[in-house]
Amino acid sequence: MKEAALEAGVLVGKNEDLVADSFAPIGSSKTAAPLARHASTQSASGEFLQSFPEGGYGWLVVLSTFLINFVVFGYVYSWGVYQSLYLTDIYKGRITTFQLTFVGGLTMALLFALGPFFSMLNRLFGFKLLMCLGAVIQPLGILLASWTNSPWQLYFTHGALIGIGSSLIFFPSVFLPTQWFMKRRGLATGIAVSGSGIGGLAYGPVTRELIDAVGFRWCLRYVAIGSFVILVVAVLLARECEATKKPLDAMSMHSQKDAKKEKLIDISVLKRKDFAALAMMATLATFGYMAPFYFLPSYASFIGLTESDGALFVGLSSGVNAVGRIVLGYIADMFGRVNALFSCVFFSGLTVLLIWTFSTSYGVLLLFVLLYGFSAGGFISLFPVVTAELVGLDELPNAIGLLYASNAVGNLFGPAIAGALLDSTQPDISYLPVQLFCGFITIAGSFFILWLRTMRTHKLFARV
Repeated sequence: MKEAALEAGVLVGKNEDLVADSFAPIGSSKTAAPLARHASTQSASGEFLQSFPEGGYGWLVVLSTFLINFVVFGYVYSWGVYQSLYLTDIYKGRITTFQLTFVGGLTMALLFALGPFFSMLNRLFGFKLLMCLGAVIQPLGILLASWTNSPWQLYFTHGALIGIGSSLIFFPSVFLPTQWFMKRRGLATGIAVSGSGIGGLAYGPVTRELIDAVGFRWCLRYVAIGSFVILVVAVLLARECEATKKPLDAMSMHSQKDAKKEKLIDISVLKRKDFAALAMMATLATFGYMAPFYFLPSYASFIGLTESDGALFVGLSSGVNAVGRIVLGYIADMFGRVNALFSCVFFSGLTVLLIWTFSTSYGVLLLFVLLYGFSAGGFISLFPVVTAELVGLDELPNAIGLLYASNAVGNLFGPAIAGALLDSTQPDISYLPVQLFCGFITIAGSFFILWLRTMRTHKLFARV
């Protein structure tokens, strides 16, 4: 998102994990004091904390969120397969790399754009209606894409419909497991959001195989049907926990300041230097984050590998991305979350500059895919956790919304800029400008985390 384990000190997941945190602070160690103040007595607070089922039907809710992550981000990470096909075959000579990567960027931007407004929409329409709409619109976009005959139609189908549909079903689902688990929240959320990586691992190779077997149009139809069936199952399984929902809702309303009730987005938190530094990192890093995933299939063909190899690389990068989110989150507990966030972002940019730029063989490109996917996964999971440390309960949902807005900007324009840089090298195609752009802008983002660290401490080896 979007896709929380504050109690365990780690947020495991993708851009989708931001939302889990914004709706999951209740019951975490960070928010035990506000919760106790909200309860009439310490005894009532203890009873509430014991009301989390910690299992039972909650595991089916976890499965529901897992399936939604599987479909939504499985498609997102496999976009590079379609992008390569459209550019070199279906719309060859009719669309530029810049225009095509803008389609993928539009999907991601719209996926995250709902973040700042979800709380309001949830109160107005309820989570079930939003999820039902998303379960129809997302597969409908994929289905209609199978009948496109003009490049502009890609913006409507692949871009707008899929992006809006994904957002509508993703945001309502991602906070549900937090209503069922407190002690096991880290495990439950980790399983739920791991669907994004597993989805990318499956969608990329399967999409390529279907294109080879039945053509891209029937591939899209099969993917649409499969996605719809999975999402219907996910919606049927989704359920709120009545034992914790009302106290959580009451706490959420209590935590909102009266002066901010009429505001959709409040930007006053940006006046804080530490949060402004984090927001700048999120903006810059996301400019370079998705481009490697989008360009892997076409780059694999560029260096003489097969299209199936490119699709496999997309799947592998998504799989290790999911692993990185979990593993690096726990490492952050040991060495400090700000330290870990800086290391992940800086190392991601470094792998692009030092490995991707020299990836002219299968083995070296595979090394880049594994290292980049792993470290980039840590970036996605850690910066929401740092946000939770910087702002209090009252500011957390608003701060998360602002970070989503910054992500949307980077995801929309980052891949498009990379595409324009690639177009500028024609007719002698070179990926070096793309690689330098992604690497340097990511490293530039990491320096804002370094600035944030200096605000906390000047000690070199301090755990921050």
